[in-house]
Amino acid sequence: RVTLTVARKGEQARPHGPDAVELPYGTPMADVGRLVRQSHPQFRVLEVANADLRRLCRWLGSAPAATAFNAVLRYITTESSRYCPSEDGGGHFRAGFNWQNPFHGINCTWGFHSPTVFPTSADACSSGAGIDL
Repeated sequence: RVTLTVARKGEQARPHGPDAVELPYGTPMADVGRLVRQSHPQFRVLEVANADLRRLCRWLGSAPAATAFNAVLRYITTESSRYCPSEDGGGHFRAGFNWQNPFHGINCTWGFHSPTVFPTSADACSSGAGIDL
């Protein structure tokens, strides 16, 4: 297991350790695997905190890769879904129950905020547009 961290903006990346790698702020996501393998060629698990992911540039290496990823991301996050616990209907939804009626499904959960799409240009890393979202 290798822990990946990403230096904060304006800071230098620290030297790699026996089970840790720190990359410079704004490193493209497409380069992470190659860079980690340079110092840890046998790694199998990469542990990354959310804050460190946010300091990477969201460039995936090519416009087609980013376009395909964005299409899947849009499909997954815009498909409407709803969860209604069975307790709301006493174990069985009664006649006339309408899960689409917000007054019937008062304890149902739905909705989300779609994530920002990944950039389709390598220039996003140098301009900061792929990092500062």
